[in-house]
Amino acid sequence: MYQDTAYIAKTQAWLSQEKQYLFNALQQISYLTVFPSRVNYYLFRSDIVHLREKLWQSGIMIRDCSDYVGLDGHYYRVAVRSHAENQQLIAGLKALL
Repeated sequence: MYQDTAYIAKTQAWLSQEKQYLFNALQQISYLTVFPSRVNYYLFRSDIVHLREKLWQSGIMIRDCSDYVGLDGHYYRVAVRSHAENQQLIAGLKALL
């Protein structure tokens, strides 16, 4: 697996591109504060109460981070997914405006 350098390079290129897309798209949503990340997910703070439950109604699940030390019910985490899934997440978030 580690010798398949073409696959590794392709995955790294995809992740870099999709990660940047997701970060930029999340930052454009006015009620979110998105924190930079070096991993394949983003932590953000939302001004909307019960954001996770509201997105569930659209079939979108995000990670509630209220059980993290120092965070409360306004913090959530989302993974970098396929482009179509990331677009679905952004559309769901924008629909709540």
